[in-house]
Amino acid sequence: MLVLTVLLTSFGPGPARAEGPVAFDAAIQSVWDEGQAGASVLDVKLETSRQKMKPFRFWPGSLDLRIGVDKPQGPIRGDVIYIHGFADQLDNHPMLFEELTKAGFRVISFDLPGHGENKGIQSDLGLYSFPSLASLVVEVEKRTREDAGRPLFIAGWSTGGLLAVRMAQMESFKGSGRAVSGLILYAPGVSVHLFVGWYGFVTMGTLSNNPEAPRAGGIQWHNRSPLFTPLFALRLLGNAWFWSGEPMPKSLPVLMFVGGDAEDAYAWSPGLRIWAADQRKSGAPVTVVECMGARHELDNEKDPVGREVRAASAAFARGVLSRSPAGVLDAVLGRCKKF
Repeated sequence: MLVLTVLLTSFGPGPARAEGPVAFDAAIQSVWDEGQAGASVLDVKLETSRQKMKPFRFWPGSLDLRIGVDKPQGPIRGDVIYIHGFADQLDNHPMLFEELTKAGFRVISFDLPGHGENKGIQSDLGLYSFPSLASLVVEVEKRTREDAGRPLFIAGWSTGGLLAVRMAQMESFKGSGRAVSGLILYAPGVSVHLFVGWYGFVTMGTLSNNPEAPRAGGIQWHNRSPLFTPLFALRLLGNAWFWSGEPMPKSLPVLMFVGGDAEDAYAWSPGLRIWAADQRKSGAPVTVVECMGARHELDNEKDPVGREVRAASAAFARGVLSRSPAGVLDAVLGRCKKF
């Protein structure tokens, strides 16, 4: 994975790494040069599989934003921009990123404000509305863009999945020079429990049945509970309960993974199925894969669930490109079932 550290400017708050060698694209520097990114690149240095670049300014303070890029060794079929969840960071999904890169997809990921290795006075999730987070995602895509003609998928887990849904509903990429080809959602926060995890606290045991699930740096203390960021928690609930029900685009294929009804302590699985059924009634092509007995962090669950979720993600993206997104899933599913 190439990891870039940038400070972004252009807008303000408003209403992992695959195993094996990762191809280093020397031309990526040109994407970040003064003409395209709005600031000069300084101190470019490759450290093993990490590339660090000079940060950009972000109004009115600064946001030291970490961005990761995983590239396949061979031809690139398309790009996937991955949005992680609350109390998460980009390093925690290496097996998913590896599966996508093996399938020919370039994966762009980044740490949300207040998460991972981000720094700066703007690195506070409470400062961001969902529209401003959507603008941040679009900006990350623009500044890592190699080919605007490639298919682009948005993938998101939990809070990141809710943000992906809202971006599709708000048409956030409209006017950006890039069209979205599909969405991949992992237990998205369109339907959530009022008190998540263990009595409102995020714990490893409630996230996954897999004791060996990747967890870089553990769970940061300030992200132990949404209660510690009450303003963002209210925005999350508002987007989940009141606005996520808006119609999805009828031409946008969506794959959504759902965990067990009793086991997922973050997303309310019955509510996710209701959301999908309502979207289908409005004409949106939403495919649901249920993994009964699975907890919230589906791509990192014990095999066979984790393996099937990762394989189905790559198969769905390939299927969208071949115009048969739902039909390709049967070959990789077993424990998990289409709903």
